[in-house]
Amino acid sequence: MTTFADAIVAAVRAGVPGDVTVYDTIVPGVASARYVVLYIPDEMRDAEAVDAASDCIRVPFHALSVVSNNSPAYASPECRDLARRVRTALVDTVVSADGASPARVVMEGVNPPQPDELTPDKKVFIQAQFSLQSVAI
Repeated sequence: MTTFADAIVAAVRAGVPGDVTVYDTIVPGVASARYVVLYIPDEMRDAEAVDAASDCIRVPFHALSVVSNNSPAYASPECRDLARRVRTALVDTVVSADGASPARVVMEGVNPPQPDELTPDKKVFIQAQFSLQSVAI
């Protein structure tokens, strides 16, 4: 059964370069040098929960784009590019799930690149906020 979460993960995977790993909520083990983590709530994993809640829904979720490099000066622009690709893959995309009305992804906001100087590989990350919006007719 295809869920909204499945459709969102697939859209991001299709929109980023092949060397970027897309994770759904958790990063198992050691992450790749460039990756995206999608934090998708349970409401988007069950079509019945979404459709039974209301005739109009708005479910927030967010994407964390991360680039690791020993030079934050290099990682920051690369992270901006990765976050832009995620945005392009998601904004105004209409996704479908089995048993639910189609819904559109809307951009809610984005944070500037943040360096994580405490990690050995000097990660830089950007968090973007989205929502899934649907109106049943």
